[in-house]
Amino acid sequence: MKLERKKFEVMSNRWVHQMKTPISVIQLISQNHKLEDDYQRITYETERLNHQLVQLLNIYKIGSMEHDFHIEKTSLKDLAKHAVNDLKTLFLQKSIYPKIQMEENPYVYTDVMWMEFVLYQLLSNAIKYSEEEGNITVSAEYKNNTVNLFVIDEGLGIDNSDLPRIYNLFFTGSNGKSKGESTGMGLYMVKEVLDYLGHGIKVSSVKGKGTMFTITFQGER
Repeated sequence: MKLERKKFEVMSNRWVHQMKTPISVIQLISQNHKLEDDYQRITYETERLNHQLVQLLNIYKIGSMEHDFHIEKTSLKDLAKHAVNDLKTLFLQKSIYPKIQMEENPYVYTDVMWMEFVLYQLLSNAIKYSEEEGNITVSAEYKNNTVNLFVIDEGLGIDNSDLPRIYNLFFTGSNGKSKGESTGMGLYMVKEVLDYLGHGIKVSSVKGKGTMFTITFQGER
């Protein structure tokens, strides 16, 4: 059974990498026509498709994280900047200009690659469920020997009845069903990664007003 699963993972990885090449070509062509509305839409959709392919790769990597992580002292501000930059096309598509509000430059011990993945997931969700020209903020604070990182949006908010299940695999909730863009994998992977790295996560949300995710790191500043 393990051998069959391994074969399936190898085939899936190969297929994803094969798909990423034509997607890159489409993105390049679209960027050369970025002032045209139709090509802007193509750029947006290929970004979404590329994101879903990356999700598929990462869901396999999570199963063997012990072989694929490296803990080091890391700047939260740099992590936030990288994640925002990776999503610049989607931010521009909705005319959203994200804010990174950190008076200091807090440092934490974490895995850079996986934390960028976590922030990418949370920010892409914030974009997805925000209106055009909405507000999205990444901020941080040091409190009681912990560093808290906040990802805050003023979007649709999450139904109270959905909150207990948002980290369940393939759970999309009422927002995901209404938007038709949710895979039900993003927040599941976020929780799995943060649990493995020993970081906490909490969510608070008000329907129609927005959502705040809080990631807690121990002991640094």
